[in-house]
Amino acid sequence: MKTIIPFCLTLIILIGSAGESFAYHNLREIERYCDVEWDGSEGELSCSRSVDDRRSLERRCDVEWDGSEGEFDCRGSHYRDVERRCTADRDGDIDC
Repeated sequence: MKTIIPFCLTLIILIGSAGESFAYHNLREIERYCDVEWDGSEGELSCSRSVDDRRSLERRCDVEWDGSEGEFDCRGSHYRDVERRCTADRDGDIDC
């Protein structure tokens, strides 16, 4: 019984973490090497080649101006951290 409890706890932790998607991008890279190109209130993300997962990031994330800042709208849970932690200003600069 004493060995079953630690095994069960380990199994629960492994199963719980298996559902998480692991991001290949780095928020600091996005902040430094990406910017937003605005067309009215719609923004398109543009990143340099030094950003990991750049093409997927550019395709899956759009930015919308809400009147005070640009909010990221990304498709897929892989980019949830970008949506939650990054914003853009009117000059296209990104802050994460």
